Amino acid sequence: MFGYTSSALAAALLAAGPASAAVIDVFVGGAGILKFQPEHVTAHPGDSIRFTFGAKNHTVTQSSFDSPCSPFTDAHGMHTGFFSGYMPVPADQTDNLPQFWIPVTDTKPIWAYCQQGNHCQQGMVFAVNAPAPPSEKSFDAWKAKIVAPAVGDPYGSASAAPTQTYPGYGDYYGTTSAAPAASSAPATTAAAGDPSLVTVTKVIELPSSTWTTVYGSYPGSADPTPAVEPVVHKVVVGGSSGNIFSPSSVQAKPADIVMFEFHSKNHTVTQSTFKTPCTKKAEGLDSGFVPTAVDATSFTTWNVTVENTEPLWFYCAQGTHCASGMVFSINAVETSENNFSAFMSQAKALAQNGSPTSSGSAAGATQSTNGALARAAGSGMSAMSMTVALALVGMFMVY
Repeated sequence: MFGYTSSALAAALLAAGPASAAVIDVFVGGAGILKFQPEHVTAHPGDSIRFTFGAKNHTVTQSSFDSPCSPFTDAHGMHTGFFSGYMPVPADQTDNLPQFWIPVTDTKPIWAYCQQGNHCQQGMVFAVNAPAPPSEKSFDAWKAKIVAPAVGDPYGSASAAPTQTYPGYGDYYGTTSAAPAASSAPATTAAAGDPSLVTVTKVIELPSSTWTTVYGSYPGSADPTPAVEPVVHKVVVGGSSGNIFSPSSVQAKPADIVMFEFHSKNHTVTQSTFKTPCTKKAEGLDSGFVPTAVDATSFTTWNVTVENTEPLWFYCAQGTHCASGMVFSINAVETSENNFSAFMSQAKALAQNGSPTSSGSAAGATQSTNGALARAAGSGMSAMSMTVALALVGMFMVY
């Protein structure tokens, strides 16, 4: 899940769209406000919805009329709806607010909510093209389906908070259950299709509630139990320190957010593998090139939400940056042979061997891979629109 705040990319997308297309602004949250403003809008095919995030830490997550507070799923139970990721905003921040865009492709209703804690149960929901009253599927009828959680229970009761099994999160903000014995150990089972990961189920007891978390755990990794609130790990890409990620490696728990902040020059955050550090992983995450002026005072950010504790490997796809050591990892197991230092050594060895590095591709549609989930603002735009946008961005490439 990632969210761009790049005004250059947003302008390019707008320029590429139909002449009659409209941009509809929606403000998400704010100081003491748990709502979308406005709560519902009418839009036409070709229009775009621009969500701007206010204070606290909110999401824009697609749901359905029948399940307002659960991620949208297809016929096979897979979560296929849009997801902005968590967007933390300090209470005193008034400019350069993060944004998330969705395109409107037809006139069918679109239902969305904030996935943070019990915000949905408190009525923080949003709709596009909801039928007008007295339809049984009007916005008011949909909002009335939501049951408020019990007072003092921040994650909702079993009847109020539906189980949310977003890939990798399990029911991170899930249902309550009877408190187990204090000595209860996490239950583990082998994760299907990946013998290196195990699925862990653990019950967390808080003063006001008891909740269950399910996550994928990688052998040798740090404590995988998610925090009550996701932790945001800031990583600076490039800038005055040179062609590096700072820090170059982080340890993150499931549902934590790694926020990449792009500084001067033109860099990418592109997923690779331990064995091929400077080659883009098939269907891996990729920020695309993000050009930033040397004298810039505001910076584009790109968020990756960690889904489990499996190590993730990244590099900058600009020129020879990777071969010079511009690499990054999430949850590298430092006690194993596949530690971060070994990963960097393999990348630098490419310069000695004269091996080429692969170039990154620009971000567009939703990208999902083992261990993380990312999404770009404007994802789902037409191929022509994205091509024009990339052409415009390419004009500003700085090596």
